[in-house]
Amino acid sequence: MSKSGYPYFSPVRNIIVYRESGASIAGLQSKWYYLIVTLVALSGVVCIASAIGFSLNNFWSTPEEPDQPTSEALNTSTERNEEVIVLHKGWWYLMVVLVSLSCINLVSTAMFSFNKYINSGGTSQFGSTDVDTVPQEFLLGAPRIMNRSIWLAQPPTGKLDPNPLPVERVIVSHTATEEALTLAQCCNLVRNIQMNHIEARRWYDIGFNFLVGGDGSVYFGRGWDWVGAHTKGHNHGTLGVAMIGTFTHKLPNDSQMTALRRLIKLGVRMKKIKKNYSLVTECQLHHTWSPERRLAEELARWPHFDSSFPVL
Repeated sequence: MSKSGYPYFSPVRNIIVYRESGASIAGLQSKWYYLIVTLVALSGVVCIASAIGFSLNNFWSTPEEPDQPTSEALNTSTERNEEVIVLHKGWWYLMVVLVSLSCINLVSTAMFSFNKYINSGGTSQFGSTDVDTVPQEFLLGAPRIMNRSIWLAQPPTGKLDPNPLPVERVIVSHTATEEALTLAQCCNLVRNIQMNHIEARRWYDIGFNFLVGGDGSVYFGRGWDWVGAHTKGHNHGTLGVAMIGTFTHKLPNDSQMTALRRLIKLGVRMKKIKKNYSLVTECQLHHTWSPERRLAEELARWPHFDSSFPVL
C-alpha cells in the first residue's frame, strides 16, 4: 500500500498488492483513549478559563493613582498590596490545578498503555509481522488479496490465540447471506459480519480466517496465524474459509471457486497449510440451520476432500 493508503496494481498477473502504511489504530477504540482525550480537553478548557478570569480580574481591579500622596492614597497603596498578594495566591491555586490535571493525564496515559500491553500480550494483536499481506515471492499464482485495511476492519477487541501452523484441516463454509459481486458490496458485507460477531456474539474479531467474495477476491479475516471462531469444536489447528453467499442449492461462481483453490495452494506454498491437509465443509462437522450442501457436493470432487465425514 502506498503512503496514502491506496493499493497499486502489480504487473504480475494483475494482482493487487497491499502494503501496510505502518500506522496502527489498535488503541483508538479503547475506553482509555477517550478518557485521555476528555481529560486533555478539560485541562485546556480550565487553563483558558483561568487565564481569562485572572486577566479580567487584574484589569478591572487596578485602581487609579492619586495626584497627591494623601492619607487616602496611602490606604489605597495598602489595599493594592493586598490585592497583589491575593493575585499571587490565585496564580498559585491555578498552578496547583494544572499540576493536578497533568498528573491525572499521566496516570491515565500509563493505564491506557498498560491495558493495551496486557491485551496484546506485549506485541501487536497480529504478531510482529504483517499477516494480511502476501510476500513478494508468493505473488505469482496467488488470488487477489484484500487486506483488513481495505474493508475497514475494526481492530480485535481482545487477545487472539495463535494457531498452530501448518494447519491440518481447511474448513469451508458459506456466510448464508446474499451474494456480493463487487468490491464495495463485499467490503460492506464483510464489515457487517465482523460487527455482528463482535457486538452480538461478543467475539474478539470476525470469526473466519478468510472470506471469498463473488468478485473473485479473498478478504483477510483473522488470517493464517490466529485461531478462528468459525466451527464450534473445530477451530484450533484449522483454517476457516467462508464463501460469501448462500450455497445450499447452487454453487459459487467460477471466480469464487478459483479464488478458493488458489488460496489453499498459496497456504501450502507459504507452509501455513500442510501438504497432506484434509478439506471438509462445515455441514460435515455439525448441524447448521443453513448447510452448504451444494458446495459440499462440488468440493467432494477436489483432491484432499475428506469423505469420512458425512454431510449432515
